[in-house]
Amino acid sequence: TCFTCDDRRDKCIKCQVGTYKLENPADEEKDKCFPSNSKPQYYLDEKSQILKACDASCNGCSDNKFNCKKCQAGFYVIENPNINENNFCYNRGTNQNYYLSVVENRLKLCDSSCKNCEFSPKNCKECAKDFYKNPYETGENKDFCFDKISGYYLESQEKIFKNNQY
Repeated sequence: TCFTCDDRRDKCIKCQVGTYKLENPADEEKDKCFPSNSKPQYYLDEKSQILKACDASCNGCSDNKFNCKKCQAGFYVIENPNINENNFCYNRGTNQNYYLSVVENRLKLCDSSCKNCEFSPKNCKECAKDFYKNPYETGENKDFCFDKISGYYLESQEKIFKNNQY
């Protein structure tokens, strides 16, 4: 894979066309050239013509270290129309305003009424500022957060909804 070697023939000075050196290589890979497709955890930096490592969140990447082909275990693509990072992978634990959609295997934005959520956009683990859970709700909406509820008023001291009938 070497185009030009040093006198010992084990150190590449210049790589053959289609092969590249690694950025920050391990000792055993130092001064060697590799075809770009032989290193799936690296991408070819077109400007420097060096294979650079993908981010640890990626299982393979292209064009830059965050443009993941797939996500590593525990990392997921975020679905958010306000973020133009289609192939970036994020750790679920550091993105509390998102829930993991098991069906789509991606992080999706919680409803604005939630500070954080799980399982669905309105299944709030904690309510956003000025939103509160209805203590009288026992059904599938029990983890929803509201800023107002018809037939209830917000008791200002306790910050809970109380029935207008009492």
